[in-house]
Amino acid sequence: MKGSTWGLLVLVLTLSLGIILVAADQSQPGLADTYRAAVECSDSTSANCYQLSQGVIRSVKVDQTSSGEEDRLAIDTRGTTIDTRLTPSPSQSAKLKPGIDVTVKWYVGNVVAVVVGHDSIPSTESPLASAAGMGYAGAMLIWVAAAMAVVWVVGRRLVTAQANVRRSLDDEPGISLGPFEGIVAGGTVGWRIKPKMREALLLPIVIGVVALISITPFFNPQRRSIALIGDGVLVVALCIRWALTARNTRVLADRSSIMKADWLGRVKRWPVSDVAEGYMFSVRTLYSLNACIVFFGQDGSELFIVSSFYWDLNEITSVCMTIGIPLDGSYDEILIRGSRRKRIAIALGTLVLGTLAGAYFFPAPGSQ
Repeated sequence: MKGSTWGLLVLVLTLSLGIILVAADQSQPGLADTYRAAVECSDSTSANCYQLSQGVIRSVKVDQTSSGEEDRLAIDTRGTTIDTRLTPSPSQSAKLKPGIDVTVKWYVGNVVAVVVGHDSIPSTESPLASAAGMGYAGAMLIWVAAAMAVVWVVGRRLVTAQANVRRSLDDEPGISLGPFEGIVAGGTVGWRIKPKMREALLLPIVIGVVALISITPFFNPQRRSIALIGDGVLVVALCIRWALTARNTRVLADRSSIMKADWLGRVKRWPVSDVAEGYMFSVRTLYSLNACIVFFGQDGSELFIVSSFYWDLNEITSVCMTIGIPLDGSYDEILIRGSRRKRIAIALGTLVLGTLAGAYFFPAPGSQ
């Protein structure tokens, strides 16, 4: 069975399980109605009866979960100590303190609420709340299935887009530089090559931002506002970086030198005599091959690199042929590139994402 078939099967199973859990969540109102209609009586096995017992809170531990605050209580009642989890509102949480007299409500053998004064605080065993986790899990699985579907569809589109780029490199090895003539850094007449900002680069970024925003409702409610602020900062930062890259990043050249302007507009210049060659190759990405040209100095050091994600490499090769920089290699050659800086960046990025996931999804440390 092909990998794509397995992926489709996993997608369908994930979506089906999510729908089943959400449907089960929606079927809970009937149980809730029975619970609301129950009366106080001694039959602890009947769904039509509930029981009450007096107790004293021994200890309280507060957690923050994906569905809100959850308090773990130890209560002395019925001659023993029981443990239960309550889901109080902020005002109710303030009333849950050790030593407070409470009334424990039992339903079919489970603690379904703890009454403090006139407040009935439901437990996680309550029929009014028991489906919340099921509905949350189902909705999360549906989101995961949707994300998988988007990745599958977008991946196929990006494969096609990069294949078209790769064909263009074979079909048009050289182009006229007339449209790119202008004044370059230093005041000389030369050529100014702008980045292309191709779909293969921008679409994954857009999809990632949309995914980050759309998953916010599943975060710990106590931290959603922080997450939304973080999302806003990220979007603004990406927009600023994209605008500066489009405005400032350039490959510049004149008859005696080649230059690279970065996204902040800082220009590095290399005399043509100091450039040994431009080497053409490709690197493998998640969904395609990315054609690149790396420029080496006479001492073998790497000067700079351009890739088909950002640039029309036919324009770059035309500049090289015009000013006399030799080209070697082939886009059919696949190299594995890596650097210590890149590995450190990946490790730090993974650590940051893992920390944020732990902070946004999972319970906060308990407090007494």
